Amino acid sequence: MRVFRSLLLLLLVLLASGEMTRAQDGLDLPTELYVLTNGGQVQRYGIGMAGLARVSPQEAFVLDFGIAPDGNWMAYRTESGLTLLNLFTGQSALIDGASASVPAARGRGDTMAWTASGDALAYTTMTGGRVFFNSPTGTAFADLGEDPFISLLWSPTGEYLAAEADQNVWWVYQRSGTALTLTSAIPSSVGITWVSGAQVVFAPLDGGLFRMDMANGNTQVLLLDTTWEYRMPYLMPGG
Repeated sequence: MRVFRSLLLLLLVLLASGEMTRAQDGLDLPTELYVLTNGGQVQRYGIGMAGLARVSPQEAFVLDFGIAPDGNWMAYRTESGLTLLNLFTGQSALIDGASASVPAARGRGDTMAWTASGDALAYTTMTGGRVFFNSPTGTAFADLGEDPFISLLWSPTGEYLAAEADQNVWWVYQRSGTALTLTSAIPSSVGITWVSGAQVVFAPLDGGLFRMDMANGNTQVLLLDTTWEYRMPYLMPGG
């Protein structure tokens, strides 16, 4: 009888352990979540019972990465360069070697950013930034060298690229095909957010909240009083 009770207790423990494992594997996420570990591996937390999986090659030490808007492609950077990986077929190709450089800083913003259409990928470098264009006519690159950037943010239409440097300085570039032209500088803003294809909202360090229209001569409009300080503006999905 004592042996039976011991076996029953062991069975209950194993069943409970299995339920806990399944509960940990199944996360109630609205979409897949990708994370970069301290060991340089990109992992994906799947939806529902999909669980946790490593998506970057075992031998690669990843510095930073970016998932394309369609969810099919991942760009990741190692010391060897920038690689484009198909997340479903596993096929990959090195698209930029030594010129890809490495991020000037990590953990302070998005060092890699795709356009909403997925036709361009911007990434920070030790000297500034670099943009990879993938068009039907072929691939091309553009270099940005105003400052070593720490964060990048495309406008919703992909017509403008905002690049953050140290001391809360932002440089804004306008895209024309595979060329980028410096069109504006924001000397102070703790975070920014695009509110349209050509309008950006920024928060100067000394107070206030402003909207700037790139398509209208960089005209600025005061949204909130300068007697208050604002940080990290963000546009909700509903507008």
